[in-house]
Amino acid sequence: MYVDETDNLINDRKVKETLRSALHSIFGDTCLSALEYHLTKILGNDPYGTFYEDPSRFYQGLKTFFGQGAEKILEIIFLRLQQMGKIELVSPAEILAMLESGPEARNEILKMFKKSGRGERDE
Repeated sequence: MYVDETDNLINDRKVKETLRSALHSIFGDTCLSALEYHLTKILGNDPYGTFYEDPSRFYQGLKTFFGQGAEKILEIIFLRLQQMGKIELVSPAEILAMLESGPEARNEILKMFKKSGRGERDE
């Protein structure tokens, strides 16, 4: 679990489930299975765990798999998360800037889940 500077707990399982749900709604069963398989090979471990632990690395995995289309895919993923009410509204440019910031990306991305107030916290 992630604990932010105000000691709010953000449940890793919830973040992973939320991301998987968003990806499933975008890609469907078959394409999601293929994406999970390839991202696992590229990242060397669970892509959802990688997203939680190191969102920048997850993004690099998307770039390896999708090439130049990774930015658009990422935009669609975060738009879907917003539509689901799981994160606060953030512009695609802000998301890319966060993910390109390296290790700091994790804190910023997880804060988006926490601020949404949609069950991503353990209380």
